[in-house]
Amino acid sequence: MLLSVPLFLIIISTSVTAIDWSDINLHQSHVPLYLQSHADLKTECSVDPECPFKDSLESSSCFGYEESCEDNELYKSANCPDLSKWAKSADDQKRTFWNTGDFGIVSEKRKNMEVLCSSSLEDGSYMECEAEARYCHGTNIVLDLEKVTPSKPYDTEFIKTGQIGGRCKVNKKVIKGWNRDHRNFLQSWYQVVEHFTELPEEADDQCDVVFSKPVYILQNDAVVNMFHHFCDFVNLYVTQHLNSTTFSLDNHIIAWQTNGGGFSDPFGAMWKVFTKHPVTAIGSYVGKKVCFKDVVFALPPRQRLGLFYNMPLIDGCYGTSLFRAFNEHVMHRLAIQQAGPLRDKVRITILSRQSQYRNILNEQEVGVSILTRSYVSILTRSYVSIRLRVVYLY
Repeated sequence: MLLSVPLFLIIISTSVTAIDWSDINLHQSHVPLYLQSHADLKTECSVDPECPFKDSLESSSCFGYEESCEDNELYKSANCPDLSKWAKSADDQKRTFWNTGDFGIVSEKRKNMEVLCSSSLEDGSYMECEAEARYCHGTNIVLDLEKVTPSKPYDTEFIKTGQIGGRCKVNKKVIKGWNRDHRNFLQSWYQVVEHFTELPEEADDQCDVVFSKPVYILQNDAVVNMFHHFCDFVNLYVTQHLNSTTFSLDNHIIAWQTNGGGFSDPFGAMWKVFTKHPVTAIGSYVGKKVCFKDVVFALPPRQRLGLFYNMPLIDGCYGTSLFRAFNEHVMHRLAIQQAGPLRDKVRITILSRQSQYRNILNEQEVGVSILTRSYVSILTRSYVSIRLRVVYLY
């Protein structure tokens, strides 16, 4: 006698969040350092057959600011062949160079972080700042620009009390402890964060604009000048290290330009190193209440005794790993391939201003004259109409 037995097919569905390894868009020499400082990712890579960074798992190299980083594991180390008269010893000289012109800057700034505002609420706000408010990082922060009017480009009085804050208890002693000598635009965020206020619970229920992804707010130096503008880019790169960032391109950047209108930049290609979204100006949010889930007020370009600008370096040393890493990071993100160096050839690129002032009057003559030397290759480029274009190709 045959029995009919019903069959039941039970399907158990599990949801697995896979890591998109392509998001780790870093120079190949930076990948092991990045994994070393993100232990969870390193572990995941070791068990994920799709992880393309298996070759980096055995490395213990580090940038140098990580707590577990030993001197013999440093990514790069500076050279100090000549003893400085300002140093007590060779070790003191190298340490001074490391803390003022290398990744030691990150360690020094992390030591000076203070909590400005905190909350016991699960969805409350949090704000911490480095000494003199040169760098701040906050979560669930509100910037109320409803009653603000567009002003001059870099208005230090743009924000008033009550227009920036969060649902947290403010420690006023932190603000009182800041040195007011640093209360200048391009030196700190003092003139903004000093107005930080404890807001009522319903404050972020009435937002006109909500940034759910991380936001970097910057103070820009002169964007028309390559040296001054790279003060911005170098300090933003250091800010990302300071913020323990994933170096993701999926974030927003807001320039602290308080006049109305959008944001334009003759060096606009450089922003592709830091974000895949358009850069906006704070002035474009005037009349709105803006809420940030995660916001960073980046290191300003002209800090006192800062980085790149106003950077006093002890003599006798060279080879900062920070600037080498910045160079490699930029070249990688912009996918720039170096054709060379060329054997027995010196390559010269002239940046032509083509503006109303400070042009090289005999620019074309200079180019032709240089060409009389067979060992020289010369190219002239100009930043015109917010786009780099070739002017002369000799």
